[in-house]
Amino acid sequence: MGNRRYVWSFIGLLWAMSLSVSATANIDCGNEKQNLKQHTLVQTLSQQIAQLIPEAPVGWQITKNELEIHPESYCSATPRLTHSWDIEYPENLINSLKKMQTHVTRSAQLTAEENQQLEKLLKKNFALMKPYVAALEKKDLDTARDHQAEIVEIRQQMDKIYAKADKRMLEKTEAYLPKDSRVSMQIIVNEPYVLLQKAEQIQLQNWPQIYQLDDAKRVGISDWQEPKIVALFGQWRAHKSHQETALVNKISDRNKNGINNIIISIRADQHRAVELLGQMNTNHLNDLTP
Repeated sequence: MGNRRYVWSFIGLLWAMSLSVSATANIDCGNEKQNLKQHTLVQTLSQQIAQLIPEAPVGWQITKNELEIHPESYCSATPRLTHSWDIEYPENLINSLKKMQTHVTRSAQLTAEENQQLEKLLKKNFALMKPYVAALEKKDLDTARDHQAEIVEIRQQMDKIYAKADKRMLEKTEAYLPKDSRVSMQIIVNEPYVLLQKAEQIQLQNWPQIYQLDDAKRVGISDWQEPKIVALFGQWRAHKSHQETALVNKISDRNKNGINNIIISIRADQHRAVELLGQMNTNHLNDLTP
């Protein structure tokens, strides 16, 4: 089963590669010889990146396996490439969403006291609408503005009640968010600059420069984004005019293999991220980069 997943992954990669290369095939790097040279270089780099992709864990499905060649750098001796690899665990995702959906329905209900408050506010709101409309019809703008201000205040009070219910719902459903159900990884080659906001350098065996970003967030109730881990290979230095986690890499066209640096960016549950990173050959990464 694992081999079959690898075969389909590799087929998907070849398909993505053919799309990316064809998208840049119209770029003229000067002459036919140079175009052929660049095409060969891009293919070689693509294969090097493909060797770094870990295998999806059992039960996980590959949802994205794409290679992008940045057109503005295609003719360079160090073209910039990004390989995006996403996987998800449908069973975990579906089970979490089912449990959460049931819980959300219960949690979102208003209390008896809140219902009573809303009912009173609605009655006030409807009672004020008649004189408000009447004042507008008479073109008595001062009176209309007074009524409008009261209506706005009533609706703000209603919004506060609903906000309390929403907050309760979010707090109670936190445990049901579908964590460890998605992984998004990018392998980027020849990126000159990286800004790692809210980043803390962490220690991981065989990984020289690796950062944990404090950027976990809930995009929606059903879409949890876990923190990102970013690993850097190559000669990265802090940018003088920025914080320490703003790093630059001096791109040189003299590297024989066309690689100045490699960035591994993975957004996933921390244990899952470390597990997948553990499958990657750091010796190979070090050999590829100066």
